[in-house]
Amino acid sequence: SIEFKGTLQDPLDFDGVLGSLVIDAQKLDGLLRIFGAESGINPPVRFAGELQRQDDHWQLSAVQGKLGASAFSGGLILDEAARGQPDDVGIDLAFPKLDLDPLLKGADGADSVKEADWSALKLRVEEERGTNIAWRIAAKLLKYGKMRIADVGIQGRLVSDAIALEQLKFA
Repeated sequence: SIEFKGTLQDPLDFDGVLGSLVIDAQKLDGLLRIFGAESGINPPVRFAGELQRQDDHWQLSAVQGKLGASAFSGGLILDEAARGQPDDVGIDLAFPKLDLDPLLKGADGADSVKEADWSALKLRVEEERGTNIAWRIAAKLLKYGKMRIADVGIQGRLVSDAIALEQLKFA
């Protein structure tokens, strides 16, 4: 479900959007398919934030939400490119505690898997993507199986034919 409360300067073109947005999806992959993307993982996702659009720039700020059981805050931007060119998406999320186990258990549609396995995720990248994605994710505590890692940060980008890991840090 998607709930928007706010104003639109040009309702038919969605220009001048300003207001609050709440999105509640039972499966992350279902939400991403609206935008022509896939994740390979299917936790529920719910988030709320302030949506703003001016021309080709969309911004969702002051975001608060949950990915599976992990709460997060942050923001998202989308810069639309000319027709035939890939759009640019920026994701900046901070988790007090990011538990990968429930997120990865259903990776690649294997809902019956009893243990999380990051190697089940497909890392195949399309040669011609419709969207370039830059991400920055931080977690005060990252949990994966029996492993616990403090102060984790990861930054990278996904572009046509490549995944780039630009920074990985942890305590």
